[in-house]
Amino acid sequence: MAIADTNTRNLEYVAERWGIDAKFADVLGMLASVEPDGVIVATPPDSHAELALMALRAGGHVLVEKPFVLDPRAGAEVVRVAAEVGREVILSHPWHFTKQAQEVRQLVSTGELGEIQLISCTFASDVLAFYRGATDTALSEGYALAPLRSSYSDPAIAGGGQGQTQLSHAISLIRFVTGLGATHVACAMETLDLRIDVIDAAILRLENGALATLASTGAIVPGAPALFHLALFGDRGQISWEVRSGVTSIRTQHRSGELLSPLEEYPRGQPARNLVDVVLGQDTNRSPASIGIHTAAILEAMHRSAGGETEKFTPVHG
Repeated sequence: MAIADTNTRNLEYVAERWGIDAKFADVLGMLASVEPDGVIVATPPDSHAELALMALRAGGHVLVEKPFVLDPRAGAEVVRVAAEVGREVILSHPWHFTKQAQEVRQLVSTGELGEIQLISCTFASDVLAFYRGATDTALSEGYALAPLRSSYSDPAIAGGGQGQTQLSHAISLIRFVTGLGATHVACAMETLDLRIDVIDAAILRLENGALATLASTGAIVPGAPALFHLALFGDRGQISWEVRSGVTSIRTQHRSGELLSPLEEYPRGQPARNLVDVVLGQDTNRSPASIGIHTAAILEAMHRSAGGETEKFTPVHG
C-alpha cells in the first residue's frame, strides 16, 4: 500500500493509523515509485479528472470520489483513456450497491413499471456547516480526517454546494436505476448568505419524455434526520423508495407491498470493496464512471439555468 498527500500532518496520521510505510508528498512521486493495481482518488472535486488520468496511465484501476468530475468533457476523457488502457473507473456512490437499487433497476428494465412518466426526488440534509467551511464537524461523524475548509465552501474547488455534494447522489442513482438521461434542465437555486447553492429545485425532461423533479436542501434543522426519497411512476406501476432506510414499496397491476426489508446501514465501504474485487478479477465495475459524466452535465446545466437560462443541451457520453 502507498499514500500520497500534500498535507504532511494528514499524510503522517493516515500512514500511522493504517500502517502504510510508502508515503509520498505528491502523486507523481508515488506513481513513479509504485506500480499500482488500484488507486482511490479521495481529493476535492476540481482535481478528480487529472488524478484519475494519472492513475490510469500508471496502470491502475481507479475509484473516484463523488462528484466524479466538474466538467463532463473531462470525465469523457477519463472514460476514453480507461477504455484505451483496459482499466475500470468506478464511481463512489454507495447507494448503487444496495439490494434495493439492484431490484428497482431490475423492475424498470423488465418493464414491470411500464414506461416511466414521472420521477420525484427529495434530498434533505444538515451540511450547512460544511458549506460555511466548518469541516471539523466531520470528525464527530466518524470520519478519520476532516476535509479542508475550502473543499465544500469554495465554488472553484467544489464546483457548487448542495448539487455537487448531495444531489449528485440522487441524479446518479436515477440514471443508474432507469438508464434515462436528460434533454432539458430548468433550475432555481438559493445560496442563503454563501457563495454556493444550499437549496436547489430542478425539473428535468428525460430522454423518453418523462419529467423528473429534484428538490434538495442542505440546511435542515441540526440534528433532524436526513431524508432521501425517490418515487418512480410508470404507466403500469409505481415505486416509493426511502433510500436511506431502504424501505421500498411497489404497486402495479399485479402486486403491491414491500419489496425488501430496511437496510442495516449506509454501505459506505462497498465502492472500495468493488475496486478490490475488480483488481482481483472477482467482480465487474458495478458503478461505472459514465454515470458520473451524465451527472456532471446535469449539474453544469442546473447552474447555468439558475443563472437565468433554460438550458437545452446534448449530454456528453463516455
